[in-house]
Amino acid sequence: MRKIWIPLIFLFSILLYVNSIFGTFLIDDTFLIRDNPFIENFRNLISYFTSGTETFGRPVRLLSFYIDTAIFGKNPIGYHLSNIIYYGIFCSLAYYFCLRFWENKILAIFTTFIFVAHPLHTEGVAYISGRKDILGGIFGFASLICFLNQNRTSRLLTILFFLLAINTKETYAILPLLYLISEYYQKKSIKQQKSFLALFFIVAFIFLLYIIFFRNRIFFDYFHTIPVYGNNQGVNFATAVKISGYIFFLSFFPFSLSADYTYNAVKRINISDPQFFVSTAILLFAVGAAYFLRFRQKEVSFGFSWMLIGLLPVCQIVPYPEIISERSLIFLSFGTCLVISRILLLLPKNYARGILGILFIIFSVTTINRNKVWHDELSLWQATVKAQPDCARGHYNLGCALVKRNQLFAAEQEFLISLKINPPELITVPDYSSDALVNLGNIYFSLKNFSQAKICYQQALKCNRKNYLARHNLKIIKRIIR
Repeated sequence: MRKIWIPLIFLFSILLYVNSIFGTFLIDDTFLIRDNPFIENFRNLISYFTSGTETFGRPVRLLSFYIDTAIFGKNPIGYHLSNIIYYGIFCSLAYYFCLRFWENKILAIFTTFIFVAHPLHTEGVAYISGRKDILGGIFGFASLICFLNQNRTSRLLTILFFLLAINTKETYAILPLLYLISEYYQKKSIKQQKSFLALFFIVAFIFLLYIIFFRNRIFFDYFHTIPVYGNNQGVNFATAVKISGYIFFLSFFPFSLSADYTYNAVKRINISDPQFFVSTAILLFAVGAAYFLRFRQKEVSFGFSWMLIGLLPVCQIVPYPEIISERSLIFLSFGTCLVISRILLLLPKNYARGILGILFIIFSVTTINRNKVWHDELSLWQATVKAQPDCARGHYNLGCALVKRNQLFAAEQEFLISLKINPPELITVPDYSSDALVNLGNIYFSLKNFSQAKICYQQALKCNRKNYLARHNLKIIKRIIR
């Protein structure tokens, strides 16, 4: 019976996402896969690891795209199939790590089945380019599993998988902190690992040099203070706390999901706002649970510790334009699932199994429905603006999707809404005003409303003087008007 659980977990992972196979290329898929000639030639392999350009960022993911392209060409079905297989491996490793760490099969089963069906994972699986978080998670769990062993080979594999994880996504740099808490909760002395830790930090230092000299532009974007909420650090801090609290809320109640959480949708606050105090209370509760339950309920304590560590790269203390990314919370959600499972197991056996079954069904239905949302651009951005009506990028992208379907009047309304939320005079990161004005001008051009198109192109150039398309189209308009 013990050997059947991993194949069963893998099977459930596949079944939950089988309806995502026929999805199209979305968002970054267009330039990373569909329009990317570099993944068509094996001679570009070295460039995956040495280039700092947007096209080559996160080389392990790009390498996986090369493999898919070699097998499937540019057919999105093949890429989706790979995503689902990667997810099955990811969840299987999560089960094995939990079983190996706690030596409690029931706890591992409960945790993994909640984890498999968790709706927060949808973006990382149904969205092809979101696989970086799944691949990083595969290497992350593999590294942690190897770390639990004491022999030299396992230690070297720990470092290897760590390097693969951070070359898939830099946020997996949190793994060393997870090594440390793993040692603590297993009551092992750090002193016994001196030689390994020394070797680990040498390898980490070499990786840092590689980052500085080859991929510094991509990597250090994470450390640039980007004024999403202005340069007011009081506002940035209070809003980061609010975002952190909301991330914890989403991990336990993953139902108000969205493809976009830009600054328009996540309103900024200051330290006097009630949301700041609520979010602070949530975070303090997590810290308190991690500390005070470390002896009585180690699993709950470990789960909250895992979540707090997973929060570090996504908490927005250093502002980053991607306010909340659901796929970036996948690894964090393992701690959530562990906490829920341990609490369920405190109940009588029949109650625990019944609640687990209900929770699995609710999560599974939500996940399957979210897969439909990620099918194409129209369904994705319609769902996004429904969930986040104040999201400027959502309305802008919905307008673009409607233009492709020649629904110009509907697209016009979406661009106007986007500009109302994010007006041209408001300088934001990211700024969609210039592109929205260009697209709006193109609509008016198609409708022969040349005077209105001219105004839109002129406003677009005021927002961004380097907007080549606005300048080019404006010249054409002036010739027509003459």
